[in-house]
Amino acid sequence: MIQIISGIFTVLILVLVFMRTKEKLSLKKMSLTAILLGVALVLTMVAIPVFFFGGQVVIRFSQLCLILIGASLGPIYGALSGLAFDFISIMINPLGSFYVGFTLNNILVGLIPALVFKYLFKRNEKFNLAILVSTLMAYLLYIVTVVGLMFNYSKLEEGIASVINFNPLIFISLIIIIFVLVLLYAYKRGIKFNNDFTLLLLSIVLIEFIIQGFLTPLWLNDMMGTPIILSMQIRALKGIVMISINMFMGYPVFKLIKRRFINK
Repeated sequence: MIQIISGIFTVLILVLVFMRTKEKLSLKKMSLTAILLGVALVLTMVAIPVFFFGGQVVIRFSQLCLILIGASLGPIYGALSGLAFDFISIMINPLGSFYVGFTLNNILVGLIPALVFKYLFKRNEKFNLAILVSTLMAYLLYIVTVVGLMFNYSKLEEGIASVINFNPLIFISLIIIIFVLVLLYAYKRGIKFNNDFTLLLLSIVLIEFIIQGFLTPLWLNDMMGTPIILSMQIRALKGIVMISINMFMGYPVFKLIKRRFINK
């Protein structure tokens, strides 16, 4: 049933994108999409396994390319690149069986940045910064709530009991340290919190919050019976790492793309 619902949402999103976007396809933008999509497919072979709370997540860098396509080129390119990435990666480097929910995930990874930049780029910088701060506070509240609870999974794996005890103060301290490091990095690199920086960070946070925080745990529970809360906990910790990596690597590349390809 969940697959059917996610499939319906996938089709509806694609239809709405094509109906609401009147932009004509550009050869230059299509070429840039193909290049970034090719890089994304190559990066699917780069994986770093990370273990949290007795579970495992794999850190991959391919979604950064989809984020850059959506943020730079718009909704059509973002959505189609996500769809193409999902089907091509299944054919050349399958990471598991096909599940339409993950197809929806990939589409949203490209589409969310496109919509953020399309509707907020011309807004006041203070307004966008306020949205970013509000989103970050909501995401931090989600992380502390999910990770800071005590859970007892007696059937996490056959014959294995996993009891999770976590001190939220330690985790909050870790979050504060990471954000201080982010601010120091921005200061030393001379990065100003302009609309490009603010909206790219907002896009990355929304992807981790919505897709990894809620949708992926739901798909994994439907596919393999993975406990939703446990999956949320693992991805909450992974989200902090991915936001930092995608922002540090993505912002300079995004500025380069805009300067060399978009603003010419």
